[in-house]
Amino acid sequence: MQRNKKMPLLVLVTMGLTVVTAQAQYLNTFDTSSSFVTGAANRTYNPPPAWFGFDYGTPTASSTASVSWSSNDYNNSLTSGSAKLNWTFNTTADGAGSAAFTMDLFGSAQNYSGGTLSFDIMVDPSSTLDAYGGYGYFQVFTRDGSYNDNATSFAEELGNPNYSSPASPGAGVWQSVSIALGNGADSSIRALTFQDYTDTGRNINGSETIYIDNVQLTPVPEPSTIALAGLGIAGLFLTRRHRAAMS
Repeated sequence: MQRNKKMPLLVLVTMGLTVVTAQAQYLNTFDTSSSFVTGAANRTYNPPPAWFGFDYGTPTASSTASVSWSSNDYNNSLTSGSAKLNWTFNTTADGAGSAAFTMDLFGSAQNYSGGTLSFDIMVDPSSTLDAYGGYGYFQVFTRDGSYNDNATSFAEELGNPNYSSPASPGAGVWQSVSIALGNGADSSIRALTFQDYTDTGRNINGSETIYIDNVQLTPVPEPSTIALAGLGIAGLFLTRRHRAAMS
């Protein structure tokens, strides 16, 4: 009879420690060339696999942009790689403008409210410097279910170690980026856009190459899930007290 009385507590513990989140974690480490597809003809808007390609920008950037897989890896691994983004700016001919590359992650928008977007980025040292000692003004956007751009909190003078908040380690060195998504429009995610920008002040006339690795979206547990976990821990505590009292 005592064994039967303990069963509800054991069930409670089992239920409480079963953690389920609203969205699963997304991670692309670009291990192989099949980690994503490129080219307009392969863009189905219904991943997987993820699609990575040039989205919009100045006339020169549009005509020269390319996306490919590279063995250049954040962890210097021989069995992994990254996405290589390359384009050319011609501020003299085109004036101010951008080079924007989009990575389609999902077939429909996913809710990552309160979650985190992270990735690693490196500027190739062969890239063209701007007038400020960097490689353009770099921003990250999420794309919602209607494919609207929603700016995240991250923006920097790309590859410029003298730029503060955030500070870049400079060209040729990987930089780890972590972006809190909060509860705003940027947390409804179907795709991500990485945009670099030049103007007559930056005056970039030449090629740029960056590498993107370890794109990750990390959700947070729903409040009900957290409550269940707490309930399970409480049940485990009560079970231990019960056993101690019986001994």
